[in-house]
Amino acid sequence: MIRSMTGYGRAEASGPRLAVSVECRSVNHRHLDIALKLPRALTAFEVEARRLVQAVVQRGRVDVSATLGAAGGASLTPLSVNIAQAREYEAAARDLAGELGLTPALRIEWLLGQPGVLSREPEAAVAPEDGWALLADALVRALAELVGRREAEGKALALELAGLHEALTGRVEQVAARAPEAQARRAARLRERVRALLGEAPLDEGRLATEVAALADRAVRLLEVSGLARNPRFGARRAVRNLAAL
Repeated sequence: MIRSMTGYGRAEASGPRLAVSVECRSVNHRHLDIALKLPRALTAFEVEARRLVQAVVQRGRVDVSATLGAAGGASLTPLSVNIAQAREYEAAARDLAGELGLTPALRIEWLLGQPGVLSREPEAAVAPEDGWALLADALVRALAELVGRREAEGKALALELAGLHEALTGRVEQVAARAPEAQARRAARLRERVRALLGEAPLDEGRLATEVAALADRAVRLLEVSGLARNPRFGARRAVRNLAAL
């Protein structure tokens, strides 16, 4: 089966707490070249992920990127508010206003903008059994879509090549059908050339044999061209070379 080198696949997998999204892209490459881009919490599974790709893709440049998030669209690193620190800022602002004889006009936006009031929690740890199960599930399904698209494009390419082969076979048959007529014309030209060269002189058998051998070589090439119809895999390249040499 012919497979295209280009393809794309995407899949998502969700659990009670985590969600993993995977995208796979492939382009033409002589060998298999895998590039993985995993979030830090999933880098421990890079070797296993690479083996999954190698199991289904044999050639091409394959780029795999994964994202990790909380299930349901939440965040794995939520914001937290330091209430005690916000109260300290608020008390300090009121004390300063009292010392200066000003009326305090505190706004919540001002308090939230003070250092240390808002902070984001460190990246949540991902249990190995949760992270790998979700990553493997999404990666396998993304790869299946990628391979499916490569096969579909390969089928379309095979149909196009078959059409080109059929058209080229028809041209080869035309050339083969005209070969006897071409040979007859060449034989006539050879006789004329020999008569012009010889005049009244005796026939040079060696020179004539050389000319005949050259014609025979061209005839053999025409026969090889006609082999395209019998050998569609190799005949096309050989036929093109031989036609160019005629």
